[in-house]
Amino acid sequence: MSHETKERWRKVNELLHKALELEPEERTSYVMRSITTDTDLRQEVLAHLKNIREYSERTTFRLAPEGESLETIYGQRMLGSSLGPWRLVELLGQGGMGYVFLAERNDREFDQMAAIKVIRPDMATDELLTRFRNERQILADLKHPNIARLLDGGTTEEGMPYFAMEYVKGRTLDAYCDELRLGVEARIELFIQVCQAVQYAHKNLVVHRDIKPNNILVTEEGVPKLLDFGIAKLLGDAVRGTELETSADAKPMTPAYASPEQMRCEPITTASDVYTLGVLLYELLTGYSPRLVENLGQDKTSNYGPLKPSRVVLRTYSWSATGPEVNAANRASIPDRLSRTLRGDLDCIVQRAMREEPQSRYSSAGQMAEDLQRHLQNLPVLARKQTFLYTANRFARRHLLAVAVSVFGLAAIIGFGVKTEMQRRLLEDQQAILTQQKRQLQVNQELLLVERDAAQNQRDMSERLLAFLEGVFQLADPAIAAQVTPRQMVDVGAEGIEERLADKPLLQARIYHTLAKVYTGLGAYADGRKYLERAIVKLEQLGQSESLEMADAMESMAWLMYFSKMNSEAVSYAEKAREIRAGFGRDRLDYIEIHSNLALLYNEAGLHDLAQGYAEHEDVVRRVLLAERGKAEPDPDRESRLSLCLAYLLRVKRNYREAERYHRAGLEGLAQSIGERHPKYLYNLALLAYLLQTMGSPEDLRRAIEVQEDKLALQKRLLGDGHRSVAQTYYDLAEMDLELGRLEEARSRTDLALGVYGKLTEDTQVPVLLIKGLQARIAAAMARHETAESLFEETITGLRAQETDVARELAINVEWYALYLEARQLPARAEAYHREAYQILSATHHGDSDWPAVTLSRWGDCLRRLHRFEEAEPKLVESLATLSARLGPKDRATLEAARHLADFYRQTDRSEDLRTLERQYPELQAAKAAEDR
Repeated sequence: MSHETKERWRKVNELLHKALELEPEERTSYVMRSITTDTDLRQEVLAHLKNIREYSERTTFRLAPEGESLETIYGQRMLGSSLGPWRLVELLGQGGMGYVFLAERNDREFDQMAAIKVIRPDMATDELLTRFRNERQILADLKHPNIARLLDGGTTEEGMPYFAMEYVKGRTLDAYCDELRLGVEARIELFIQVCQAVQYAHKNLVVHRDIKPNNILVTEEGVPKLLDFGIAKLLGDAVRGTELETSADAKPMTPAYASPEQMRCEPITTASDVYTLGVLLYELLTGYSPRLVENLGQDKTSNYGPLKPSRVVLRTYSWSATGPEVNAANRASIPDRLSRTLRGDLDCIVQRAMREEPQSRYSSAGQMAEDLQRHLQNLPVLARKQTFLYTANRFARRHLLAVAVSVFGLAAIIGFGVKTEMQRRLLEDQQAILTQQKRQLQVNQELLLVERDAAQNQRDMSERLLAFLEGVFQLADPAIAAQVTPRQMVDVGAEGIEERLADKPLLQARIYHTLAKVYTGLGAYADGRKYLERAIVKLEQLGQSESLEMADAMESMAWLMYFSKMNSEAVSYAEKAREIRAGFGRDRLDYIEIHSNLALLYNEAGLHDLAQGYAEHEDVVRRVLLAERGKAEPDPDRESRLSLCLAYLLRVKRNYREAERYHRAGLEGLAQSIGERHPKYLYNLALLAYLLQTMGSPEDLRRAIEVQEDKLALQKRLLGDGHRSVAQTYYDLAEMDLELGRLEEARSRTDLALGVYGKLTEDTQVPVLLIKGLQARIAAAMARHETAESLFEETITGLRAQETDVARELAINVEWYALYLEARQLPARAEAYHREAYQILSATHHGDSDWPAVTLSRWGDCLRRLHRFEEAEPKLVESLATLSARLGPKDRATLEAARHLADFYRQTDRSEDLRTLERQYPELQAAKAAEDR
């Protein structure tokens, strides 16, 4: 195709798709206005629009529009009638060609549902009858798990052909992926199954010609099914090879997914379906149609097509109802991370499938599926140029441990020969089929040398670590040693790390990391952060930024930030750890763990949509855990870690009882394998206490207090009575005492916490203010209103004056003060504080956080009390819709918002709206009855 022809086609394509964005009656006038001089171009675009309109009127099946009954228009007479052993029970769709009915067997042989497709007698032209019989024959010949199968066929009383096919109860491919917030990897795995179905059809000499999301339904079990071969072409048996053509007059198509040769009414080959698969993959990965973005900024680095997926996901388009953040969230990601995931392999795979020239695309749908599979396995993909750096990167990702150990050992033996050895092994990898046995023998010989050197190095590391630990605990005066805590001993030893291990920077990093985990587990977060930052700097200096050591450090920092109540920072570090771990293989236990951790961290940050995306790995974790337990000799450490992973995911899904069971099982395993003083045991003990507190019943709170008191005893023994983490645990216990109504115990614990902070030399202004805020709530519960008012005002004024970021803490205390004022029947004063809390949370939290919605509901309820109904209603309705969608209809926050809206309907005499609301939330009636009693 000449350059001029390409340019002309791009002009036609651009004008055509802009016209298709308009209403049908506006399209012709748009083309006439847009093309004033080039009459040939204008006629060509108008001809395409005419073809599209005629095809849509003739063959497009549609669902009934709102307010219009298809039964009364065409199909009412047929409902309830029988076709062979089938009784028609529901009209699923209709078009100019005929109907699709839901049917059930009426011969009592067995229960079965089917989708019945039948021709309309008044539209039974020879062309349509031929196409219909072709589709029936095609389905009869296709038997594949990802293609809806033919069940039966026959003719109606009028002599019209019909066929019954498998009824697929599911969602369209794009809706399924978005509703479940599937990540890129999960979407690719589904898409590979679609490719395999298309490849099977091609092998049976069938070109589908209309692959699109609406023709692919995903069942409740997660199996995609390819539907609607209504415009497929059954190719002649005599045709062989890959250039399987259909006639050039095949105009039926869906323009948004049609290949360039379809749009130009040129002969169609299997390559046309490959192009359409590329369009489908583009949409699944980005959320945008490539046809809509290709003319808004063509990618200058490619010969044809739209912007690369990795670039389009960062852009905002005025015509799109969703932006980068929403599209990324639908893929369990954020825009920058999604762009990095798509960059490289996936960009190239999509671009190859969508090349303008059919011969330049993948040779088959199967080859495209294989390339996607190679990408998932970190193998070089065919769509990319096989440069040395690229092949080396793929090789290293697959064999990272072997490569790392090999480089280390060989460097010790031959120094400069490492690069030559790596190049040799990479060349062997590229010729794996021909030289596999030879290469394996050579690798085995090398690994023997590597293991010898690695063992020697490990002994050296162990000796240095032992010497360091002896220095930590070797105090000259036994009398002094008896008076210090383990924490003080570790502090003394830590001071000498830089000097004693100056020639072992990697060992320094590991010891810093170990100290950080100990401090984090004990609640000494400032100390933990100090040592973690040192460990990270050491690893960066050693060129270990993408190593498993760095991933471990990032994950430890994520937990430290979580326990420091810095949730957004926690998520950021955990995402960095996940990206590193992904390069070492997605089937590793540490990769499973980081997914579970991210689900929990996103949940605690209030980002429930993203949390649910990661929580979809529950089934995977269950299978791996069951497999481990089924072994003759299960690994106790692995089993306990998997139990904790499952506990985190169940917690995110609000299956708290089962989460507690698995969490306790995980803790028991950790206690046996690593001991109760290990950092991992300590912070999982804290997580168990938070879980029990979230469950909320009085019995759960009492059990949470027991866990926290166990933790407090360990902290005192290891850190001493005067550490700030001890004060924080006193605070946590006081808050739970307040929830249980144990007011004197709560006040006593806050006094103990203030006593600890009063002896510390470091800055404790913010935690002291937070304790005073808790004391204000305790005083309010004791009806000591003057004290409560004074403490609330002191807390809020002090937090407002802070230079550090305490927005979350300020908003919480402002909201508590507002609720206190409402309880004292002072809604006019409370309203201003509700408004302030909502404004703070809206400005500092992501759009998918539920905290602003909770505050908005309370603000709306306060406005109701003030009889400011017009202001109250939209706030109450919006907050309930948000919380119900994110947390579910039975969550405590959702039910609180529902009660607020119910009170509004009662006060404004909206009885019908109230009954509708109570039907949606049955718990409201029970709660109202209990309140009345």
